[in-house]
Amino acid sequence: MSSKVAVIGEVFSPNLGDGVIADCMGLLVERAGAEPVHVDLSGKSEWSDSYTIRTAGMAPVVRRAARAMIPTSVRASMREREWLRGTHNDLAARVASASRECDAAIIGGGQLLIDNMLRFPMKIRSACAGLRDSGITKVAILGCGVGHQWSGRAKSILNEAFESMDLVWVGVRDPKSCDVIRGVLPNHSDRAHWSTDVAVWSDEAYKLAPADPDSDRTLVGIGIIDPRNALGKIVSDDDPRITKLIDGWVRVIRGLEARGHKVALFSNGDPEDHGFAERIAGSCASAELKARPERPDQLVGQIAGFGSVIAHRLHANIIAYALRVPSLPLVWDKKVEGFAKITDRADLCLQRENQSPDEILAAHSRVLERGFSIDNWTSNREHTTSHVREVIDLLTT
Repeated sequence: MSSKVAVIGEVFSPNLGDGVIADCMGLLVERAGAEPVHVDLSGKSEWSDSYTIRTAGMAPVVRRAARAMIPTSVRASMREREWLRGTHNDLAARVASASRECDAAIIGGGQLLIDNMLRFPMKIRSACAGLRDSGITKVAILGCGVGHQWSGRAKSILNEAFESMDLVWVGVRDPKSCDVIRGVLPNHSDRAHWSTDVAVWSDEAYKLAPADPDSDRTLVGIGIIDPRNALGKIVSDDDPRITKLIDGWVRVIRGLEARGHKVALFSNGDPEDHGFAERIAGSCASAELKARPERPDQLVGQIAGFGSVIAHRLHANIIAYALRVPSLPLVWDKKVEGFAKITDRADLCLQRENQSPDEILAAHSRVLERGFSIDNWTSNREHTTSHVREVIDLLTT
C-alpha cells in the first residue's frame, strides 16, 4: 500500500493559480508512488462562490493612511497576538484532522514563503503544529515562491514552525529564491534546492494537448490584474492612474487588432482582477471578455484556447508555458522575472517601467517571432519531476 502524503497549500484560493499548483502537485506526487491528500493552508474544505472585494472609494484609502501611522512592527505584533488567541488553534486542529491518516507532508507551491505582515509564517507554524498533533514529523517544502524582504520576527516564526520536525527538503522555484531562503532558514540551508513550478505540468494534470508549433496565433489572451494588486495600493475609482491604465490597455487592444489579431480579456479568477477586466472591456467593445473562471480547470481551459498570452500574473504565464502557448510576461513582482529567466525569456519580459502600449506591442511581436523552445520545456519539466520523486523518497523511506 502506498504512503499517504499531506499536500498543504492554498487549495481553494480564488486566485486559481494556487488550485492549479495543487492539482499538478497531486499528479506528480501520485506518479512518484505516493497518495496525495490535499490540505488547505487557510483551513478551507471547499470552494466558495462569495468573496470579499475591496472597496475602491476613498474610505479604504483613508483607513490605509491611518494604519500607516502605526509602526509596522507594532501592527505585526498585534496581528500575531490576535492569531494566537484564535485562528492558530483552529487551523492546527483542521490540519491535524485532515492529515490524520498521512505518513508525511509537503508544504507545496505558491507564494507561501513571504513575510506578508507575518500571515504566511503564522499559517505555516499553525499547520506544522497540526501535523505534529497528527503524529507527522517528516515534512518537505516544495516548489514555493519566496519573498525577498523578511522581518526578524517573520524569520523566527518560520524557524519555530519546523522545530521538532524533520525538514528533509526546502524546495523553491528559482535560483535567487534559493539564496534568500538559505538566509531565512539557516539551519536547513544545506537542504535548499530550486526547481521549476509544478504548474508546468498543467497540460497533463487537465488532460489537454500542448499547442502545435504551427497553431493559429490570431487570438491573443490578455490576462488582467487589478491595479490594487499590481500597485500594491488601494486606490479610488477616480485615481488618474486607473484611467491611464484603462486607456493604455485599450491602445494595446487596438494595436493588436491593427496587426490582424483578435483579443480576449481574462483573469486568473481573482474577483478584483475580473472586475478590472470588465472596466477595460466596457471601454473597448471589440475585445471579448471571458467569463471569470471559478475552478482551476476552467482557467487552464481558457488559456489553452489562446494563440498567445500577455499577462502579469505568474501562473497565467506558467500555464501558457505548460501548454506551449507563447506568452509575454509583464513584471510586477520578482517571481515573474524569475520564471522568465528559467524559461530563457528574460530578454522578452517587460519591467514595470517599460510597459507602455507601444512597448507591449513591440514585445508581443518579438515573442511570436521567437517561438517556443521545446528543449527548455522538456528540461524544466524533467527537473521538476525528478525533485518530486526525490522528495517522496525522502519522506517515505
